[in-house]
Formats: sequence, C-alpha cells, structure tokens
Amino acid sequence: MDLSLTKLNLGCGWDIREGFLNVDLHDFTKPDLVADILNLEGLPSSHYQEIVAQDVLEHVERAKQLPALKEWARLLSPTGRLYIRVPSLFDMLKLGLQPSWQTLEKHSQLVHMIYGTQAYNGDYHLAGHTALTLADVGQQVGLIVCESRLRDEWLYEVWFRKGDNPDLLTDQEFVHHTYFTKLGRPVDVGGLEHSIGFIEQKGRAEFVDGILASDEYNALIGKDQSS
Repeated sequence: MDLSLTKLNLGCGWDIREGFLNVDLHDFTKPDLVADILNLEGLPSSHYQEIVAQDVLEHVERAKQLPALKEWARLLSPTGRLYIRVPSLFDMLKLGLQPSWQTLEKHSQLVHMIYGTQAYNGDYHLAGHTALTLADVGQQVGLIVCESRLRDEWLYEVWFRKGDNPDLLTDQEFVHHTYFTKLGRPVDVGGLEHSIGFIEQKGRAEFVDGILASDEYNALIGKDQSS
C-alpha cells in the first residue's frame, strides 16, 4: 500500500484506478486496501487532493451518512476535491413517470436503480439524496458544493471542497453552488454561461437575488407570485 499517493478511490469495487489508493470492504475485488470506508484512521488527514466515492453513499445507512462524509472530509486536503456520485431521488421518480417508462421492463429497471443490484453483502441501497439533503450533509462536516451535474437523467455527480463560505468559490463554482442549494438541481451549460456573464456585470448579490425571485424558485417553495 502506497501512502504517498494523493488520490483516493473509496468503495472502489471492481473500479480499480491507476494512480489511486483503491479501498474496498471486500477483498475479492483486489483493492489496494481492504477497509471500512467509514473508518480509515490509518490514512493521513488533510492529505488527498482527489477523493472519489462513486456509487458508494447510497450503500451507507442513513444514520451513517454524516459520519461517512465527516471521515472523508478529514482525509481531504485544504485544496482538494471530493467527488460523489449518488442517485437523485426526485430524478429517478421523474424517469419512472415518463410515458416511455410505462412497461414492466422499465419498472423493473427503476426498482433496480432504487434498491441496488443486491448481488452480495453490501450491494444494497440503504439511502438516497436530493440536492438539498446532499448539500446539507456536506455542509454539516465543512464541505461545500462547488460543481454538480446530472448523469443519465438520474445520477448526481457532485464535487465538494473544504469550506463553508460560498464567497471564496470561483464565479463558476459559485453558480454551481447556488443552483444546487437554491434550485435543488445542477445548472445547465447555457445557464452556467449566462450566470457567469451576469455576475461579471452585476455581481454575485444581484445574481442570487435573481435566483430567489425566479419563477422556478418560487414554484419550488410553493409561493404564488400573483398574490
């Protein structure tokens, strides 16, 4: 095991990555380190520039979501980024309601997406997230959302940095953070470009005010703007 590596792949499964310290609970996947990713006390604090937890957090019990993020935040360097891929609860449900998904095959696929493959111990989905709950659990352990995307219409790809002050983010990161925490979704490419241009002209405060005054935000919080 090479502790000098600055990239960490947590819950790697069969996804063994070159240049990373690959960690998994099971030895049959042949990781570099067999360990519980909720307790990695043998690994150095504030050391890793890149931490990957892909398709992992949904396999962690709800009560252990916060301890998991706390442990991963401990390992992350002050300038590093933590990447998490996790199912988006709302987007899975939206998929399931689409007309093209009204078949037995698609419904079976949706059940698989929600509950996991269940092929072996640990391969069960025990938790899920919305944008707001994921941002919140990160915030509670000193992590801030700095980038987010929606993959395949149902998976969140989210990057975190250490910190609790959005003002210290770059303009691009600030837009990602604001959309994810205020509108509960990743920003689209066109929205990102427009928002960065708006910030450059009018500043961040006016940008946030515009988000909070938008029809999308008011519909999200159930506010009737016509009243």
